[in-house]
Amino acid sequence: MKRSLLTDAVWLTISKGIVTLFTIISTMLLSRFRTLTDYGTYSELLIIINLVSTALFLGLPNSINFFLPRCEDKTEKRSFLGTYFSTSCVMGSIAGILVFSTIPLWIKYFGNPEIQKYWFFLLVIPLTKILTTGADNLFINFHRTNFLVVYRIAHSFIQLVLIFVIQFLSKSFQSYLALYVMIEGAFSLLVVFLTYREVGTFSFCIKWDLLKRVLTFSIPLGLASAVGILNVEMDKLIIGYFLTTDELAIYSNASRELPIAVLASSFTTVLIPRISKMIKDEKYKDAAVLWNRVTLFSYSVIIFFCVFLCSYSKEVLVILYSEKYIGGYIVFAIYSISLIFQSTYFGMFLNVTGNTKYIFKASLISMLANAILNIVFYYVFGFWGPALSTLGCVTLLAYYQLRLTSKIIDIRIQDIFTLKEYMYPAVILLVLAVTAFCLKRLLQGKILSFGETVVCGAIWLMIYGAFMLKRTRNLLILMREDTE
Repeated sequence: MKRSLLTDAVWLTISKGIVTLFTIISTMLLSRFRTLTDYGTYSELLIIINLVSTALFLGLPNSINFFLPRCEDKTEKRSFLGTYFSTSCVMGSIAGILVFSTIPLWIKYFGNPEIQKYWFFLLVIPLTKILTTGADNLFINFHRTNFLVVYRIAHSFIQLVLIFVIQFLSKSFQSYLALYVMIEGAFSLLVVFLTYREVGTFSFCIKWDLLKRVLTFSIPLGLASAVGILNVEMDKLIIGYFLTTDELAIYSNASRELPIAVLASSFTTVLIPRISKMIKDEKYKDAAVLWNRVTLFSYSVIIFFCVFLCSYSKEVLVILYSEKYIGGYIVFAIYSISLIFQSTYFGMFLNVTGNTKYIFKASLISMLANAILNIVFYYVFGFWGPALSTLGCVTLLAYYQLRLTSKIIDIRIQDIFTLKEYMYPAVILLVLAVTAFCLKRLLQGKILSFGETVVCGAIWLMIYGAFMLKRTRNLLILMREDTE
């Protein structure tokens, strides 16, 4: 069983990496092939769908992991799946109709009449989204990791191929989105078909007693997710309201999160069960020490990319999205720095001690603060003001969760995270960043080519690695001892 779980984890990680790569390439190609107006309109469509859909999905996909494993036989599984898919179709359809019927309001909000042309995208995608979102949980519960790996890779690969086909045939962006909708519809039906194949025929009907239990479980998670999505989309909503569609396109790509926090998310997945057991055994200090060491290792890796991306923000934006997006380099630099806070999950101890209400409260406060500061900072700093607001709110959220954690486990923050150890890599990288800034001034702000940027990255890595090698080796030894 352990080997099976490990194998599944490895394959899922590989598939996630491939899908992430395809997604980045797709974004790069769309940014280059389409105009700023096309890409900006596409960003607006995604913002609309994310905001409305997340609120109306009621956290339904999350209910799969709780209810499906508790079904004792195929009859109960069919009953749950019938209720799940029926409710999902209803809520997805309602979300699509709601988005479609409010198109005039969104056109007025963003000041972009082009949104009307893509009514079919807004109408259909919410339904396909809720069905495909549940695919991961369904296949994992069916112990069909092979299905999930193939499904993920095929889905993202076909989306990538579609961009090439549309560009080769010189078709319009409207044609691209029409075919995109068809592909999403096909993969949604595939989820239903594979589920049928796994458990046999089930009826699309709602069992109201079961639905009541499902919603009681899923709605709080849905609300938390909706708050999180609104917080993420807040800055783009402000930019979309005050500025043009072209400027929103630049901001959307500049604020796009690069997948450099995969290491931290992997550590978090493994760490939570261990921390939970330590807390159960009342080994609070040991748990804090383990958390500190794992976070320090993750931080030491992530901060390298954060500072490098910040220092070479113009070059990286041009490499990823073309020179059309260079105007967003300050936004990109600010978001690169904010990725440092993804070195760990700051709500970890709140989660494992059952204090999840504080996590929701913290997220809600962060969202409200972000909404206010977005507007204030926009008027003060202009285009990159909302990015500063996001960085500030992320910082405050992390600090707030750490304060609560220190009170719950009765350990000071400075004893959980030792400042001196975290400053060491930061000082090394700050020296490299200042050196890079001075060299750029000598080059009179010249934007480096792809090859020159890679060479600079290699030099940074060698210097940083030379200073950090011994510390990192010692840290890994201590982490191994903690987990034995």
